[in-house]
Amino acid sequence: DYAKSLGMNVIIDVHNYGKYNGNLIGSAAVPTSAFADLWSKIATSFADDSNVSFGLMNEPQIASASAWLGMVNQAISAIRETGATQQILVPGIDWSAGNRWMTNGNASVLGKEGAIVDPLHNFAFEVHQYLDANTSGTGTDVVSSTIGADRLAAITDWARANGYKLYLGETGVADNQPSLTALDTMMRFLQGNDDVWQGVSYW
Repeated sequence: DYAKSLGMNVIIDVHNYGKYNGNLIGSAAVPTSAFADLWSKIATSFADDSNVSFGLMNEPQIASASAWLGMVNQAISAIRETGATQQILVPGIDWSAGNRWMTNGNASVLGKEGAIVDPLHNFAFEVHQYLDANTSGTGTDVVSSTIGADRLAAITDWARANGYKLYLGETGVADNQPSLTALDTMMRFLQGNDDVWQGVSYW
């Protein structure tokens, strides 16, 4: 409510890497139905809040995009059955890494036409992208001043060609000038492709 009074939007996301009490979604301890039930309860609570979006899961550590797709669609179905109409953010496997989206099954499985089943078609893919050498965000270096734009170029082209929206849910750099320059270059890239990129969160 406070965010709404300021004209701000809020993303509610489940931030536990696809696990509950150490057990992955899809295991006997945490069946996919439990994940869908969680989202049914969250969506019911916030269905009337127009400034809320739903982030299904931070960096799900599910083994394959095919397995994750089934979980995504059960959660989306549960959300929509509550009457909630807000946008749903769908992450990928493999840390949701933008620079690997095209090769790890996210594009070919999650991005296959009709694979994500949302009767409102109100979803975007959540991507994470750091600019250091190992893409973890823990390094104090950046690969180059253009590395952010370079790493996001292929997924940007793919999303545009397939009519998808993207959200950069995590990025960040060290507090030094080369890193800040690279961040600035990436932000200009996102602004220059705002037909695809709908926003960014800094981690």
